[in-house]
Amino acid sequence: MLSAEPGRTRRPRTRAVLLDFDGLIMDTESCLLRSWAEEYERVGLPFSLADWRRDFGSDPGHQQRLTAMSERLGAGFDVEMCRERRWQRHQELATAEAAAPGVPEFLEWAAVRGLASAVVSSSPRSWVVPHLDRLGLLAGFDAVCTGDEVRNRKPAPDLFLLALDRLGVPAEAAVAFEDSSIGLAAATAAGVPCVVVPNPVTRAQDFTAALYVAESFADPALRTFAGGSPAGRTIVR
Repeated sequence: MLSAEPGRTRRPRTRAVLLDFDGLIMDTESCLLRSWAEEYERVGLPFSLADWRRDFGSDPGHQQRLTAMSERLGAGFDVEMCRERRWQRHQELATAEAAAPGVPEFLEWAAVRGLASAVVSSSPRSWVVPHLDRLGLLAGFDAVCTGDEVRNRKPAPDLFLLALDRLGVPAEAAVAFEDSSIGLAAATAAGVPCVVVPNPVTRAQDFTAALYVAESFADPALRTFAGGSPAGRTIVR
């Protein structure tokens, strides 16, 4: 469901857009969900979508699932084999994914409008950069900030603060784009107004703190929030 009145709040001129990666630029979240569901089916256990949504987005959630599987299946269950097989399947599915609809066009528009841009992702650089490169989007970003560069990942504000520092932009002059409540919390904690574009996995989460909620990057209201002027980038460092 879309939020109303996208232009209702007067804000400083936007100078930068900060985009999450997983689930926003590319729907890796559905790939992740499928890889786990397939693994549960492979070992003969029921997969709970409710449990998945409860710990979605947390590293402890992965380990907790493996531990629970081991407890139910007993000594014959090979945890490391399961971990590696599930991870390989996730990679396979993600590598077949294209950029989310509207994302390349939005980034091109932002560049023409003179906006700096950064990826702000809790995932490691070794995951984010190759996918951005494969999608042909890497060169379009002024900074790529990943979870292995900060002490605390989302929902802590560290990644957004790092991106703002690298772009030389104050929080109030940036707009974050996230797909999950965890990302929204991180942006809010950093003082960055946040627009949410949920994916099929995160759509039911609470986004009441968002500046706006859109169905996809094809929503023209996103450009209203991004603003900018057609002068080319001048603040990148």
